[in-house]
This record gives sequence, C-alpha cells and structure tokens, in this order.
Amino acid sequence: GTNASNTPSDDYAADVEPPKNYDWMGEILGLLGDVYRFAGHNPPPDSLYHEAADIYKGIIQWDKSEDRSKAITLAIGMMSSNIKPPEAAPETTEDKLRA
Repeated sequence: GTNASNTPSDDYAADVEPPKNYDWMGEILGLLGDVYRFAGHNPPPDSLYHEAADIYKGIIQWDKSEDRSKAITLAIGMMSSNIKPPEAAPETTEDKLRA
C-alpha cells in the first residue's frame, strides 16, 4: 500500500531502494550531482533523484561490487556526454547600453 503522506518521489524511491542498497543510491546521486555541477547546472534534487534511480535499476542486477561500480561509471559517462553547459542569457538592451 501507499501511505497518503508520501510524496510521489517517496513512492518512486521506495520502489527502487532496498534498505541494504542505500549506499549505491548515494554513490550514484553524488556522482550525478558532480557531473551536473561541473557542466554548470544545478538541477532540482527531485530530477537528479529520478535519474539516479534509473541508473540504480540498471546496476542493481550486478552481483559483484566491482561490476556495479563499473556499470555506474559507464552509465554516468554515457549520460554526461549529453549534458551541455547552460546557454548564456541573451544580451539585454541595458547590457548593450552599458557596453
């Protein structure tokens, strides 16, 4: 059953995070956050959490820790090539006058 006080994110997370594997989710979240910050983004935690959960679903099938670590690195590496730096805001009329 679903607790009425849970948010959709809580329900989503409960489906993918067995208590014994919280450390894997934490590792994925940390690495994803680093990749986004390096690219100049600051995604909302909920968005980051859903991406991490999708990667988690893929790596949890691996039995060995070394295999999971490699799968995480590969998944984030493949995903990071699609993360582009944020576009600069267009120059405003006020900016042009100051120049």
